[in-house]
Parts: sequence; C-alpha cells; structure tokens
Amino acid sequence: LLLLEQGHKVQTVGLVSEALKILQAEKFDLVLSDIGLPDATGIDMILEARKFWHGPAIAMTGYGMVEDVQKCKSAGYNAHLPKPFSPEQLETTIASLITT
Repeated sequence: LLLLEQGHKVQTVGLVSEALKILQAEKFDLVLSDIGLPDATGIDMILEARKFWHGPAIAMTGYGMVEDVQKCKSAGYNAHLPKPFSPEQLETTIASLITT
C-alpha cells in the first residue's frame, strides 16, 4: 500500500517460485523482497533471478548486522533495508536505484 500511495505500480507475489516466473515473463524496474519467504529465502530468489534478470533489487529483513548486509549484497541485492524502516527510507532507497 505504501508503494501504491507513493505512485509506484506494484506486482505482489508470495512465493519465490512465483517471483521467478513473473520476473521472466514481465519487465520490472525494481525488485523489493523480504528475506523470509514461505518456499525459500529472498537470498535463494535473488541468486536464481540474477541468472536472467539484472535490474536493481532491495532486500528487506529484520536482520541488520554487518554480516547480514554483506550476505544480501553478495547474493545480488543492490540495497538492504533493515526492518522497521520509514516510508522516507524506502522511497530514498528506491530513488537511489532507479533513474527516471
């Protein structure tokens, strides 16, 4: 809802398998993914996605230690947002990754 309120077009999915299918079928400017997902992790998702999709990606996670940030970035995320984060932090991060 926050992203919609900020004027972004949003496509949501609940499973890594769905995310990978939709990333192959449609064009996206950005991926915003939680790390804890029902069928795998956001790390698993971005590792697979990076085989065919190269756009910017943001990891959202409750884990914010230096090691967690490094793990996300090493896997292929361009940015890491530890929860909780503010709407301003999210918008600033998105803006830093997407040029219009």
